Amino acid sequence: MELILYFIISTTITATAYLIVPLICLLIAHKTNRGYSPATINKIVIFNSIVVWLLFRVEDIISGEDFQSGASVILWSWVAYKILKKYALREEPEEANPEELESEKTETTNSFSSEAKKEKQRTSTVVVSILLALSIVLNVYQYCATPQLDNNSLNQKLEFFDEHVVFVEDDGTNLYHKYDCYRFVGDCYWAYNIENAIYIGYEPCPRCCN
Repeated sequence: MELILYFIISTTITATAYLIVPLICLLIAHKTNRGYSPATINKIVIFNSIVVWLLFRVEDIISGEDFQSGASVILWSWVAYKILKKYALREEPEEANPEELESEKTETTNSFSSEAKKEKQRTSTVVVSILLALSIVLNVYQYCATPQLDNNSLNQKLEFFDEHVVFVEDDGTNLYHKYDCYRFVGDCYWAYNIENAIYIGYEPCPRCCN
């Protein structure tokens, strides 16, 4: 179940990252009643894919995870290209006789019928809304799933470790230290509770364990 949930979350995050910009471009195209040329669509998809891929790679480096395969880049770039080509491709006017130029100009300007434009706008709005909603839900889920420590709980833990845990270094002094002792270097050490350190034969540091 956890594996399935991880797959769904990972796929949703990846799809949102790769499709959000192309879908925004699609909304702009319908809002302005202007489509994109094939060359412009290619530039949008390629630039978006490169930026998103680099962001994912930076996240992998920061988190220390292995790089993922490039299959997702190809898949979602292809999906973005198909969406833009189907719904945002600008129809180029055909060559016409001089006497037909006026009518051709009118037909090109109104290449998308009113009903078709409304339907495409509704579809694009629904898709973007779903992706944004999923992104918000995933952020909330990640926040809720991450253990949150309030200040009181954190202070209690720090006080517990400070009162009960001491450190012994391999320095030949036979002394145990608190963490904030200036003599405690922290390069090579053993951690004990105080009772165990005394039982073994270590003595308290006169500087930090008075």
